[in-house]
Amino acid sequence: MYFSKLHLASSLNGKFLFPVSAAVLWLFSACATVAANGLPSARLQIESAARQAVNQAVNQQAKRQQWQDWQLRIALFVAQDVANYPRCATPPEAQLSGLSAQDFSRMKVNVRCTGALSWQTTVTVKPEILLPVVTARHALPREHLLTAQDLVMKKQNIVAIRGGYETKIEKLSGFSVKRRLREGQVISLQHVDKPQVISRGQQVTLVASQQGIEARTQGEALQNGRAGSMIRVKNLSSERIVLAQVVSAGLVKVVAETEE
Repeated sequence: MYFSKLHLASSLNGKFLFPVSAAVLWLFSACATVAANGLPSARLQIESAARQAVNQAVNQQAKRQQWQDWQLRIALFVAQDVANYPRCATPPEAQLSGLSAQDFSRMKVNVRCTGALSWQTTVTVKPEILLPVVTARHALPREHLLTAQDLVMKKQNIVAIRGGYETKIEKLSGFSVKRRLREGQVISLQHVDKPQVISRGQQVTLVASQQGIEARTQGEALQNGRAGSMIRVKNLSSERIVLAQVVSAGLVKVVAETEE
């Protein structure tokens, strides 16, 4: 198995830079040989086609997600027997497989040459995509209400992140932490919840609507509630228990009466 690695970096205007170290240049020149007539060998054609396919896929995802200041590093694993392949008369075709919109960790590129001297091979790709994502500036306890001061943007390899990530601090500000987070931990919507705005035993305003007519009365929350959640509330006027949706702090809307 032949291994080749190349570092690609994106600028904010979408153009790509190609900083390559001396060691990588040596590896590239030693392994990616050219034919005697000066034309690229089959191996070099395969690597070029695979890189182009990966680069295009990641660039498209970056545009869809509006990534900023991201970098791409590509490691290729090519079968050794491609050294015996004849050079393709035309640029070989490359097609990605095992790739979803959010998962670049299982990438393979099928490269094939058509024509009289046809061949086909599969290249395994291990990309690293470095992207600024939201992380915890310091350790955060459970139920902590997040502010911008709790969060910081740091570049992480998003290919290795499990559990999602966010690229904007404002998307997480105002949420409460579900469980303790450590300093530097990548934070996503899976780690947070809407803050609790109603507590069990609290007196709330109970709103009921029917045929365009709205009525309000006082109730007692029988459960804690977050905005949008459903809780049981006791109507203090009728003594009946209703199921209500939390609208905001101290305000709930009747959804249905319970059997109690």
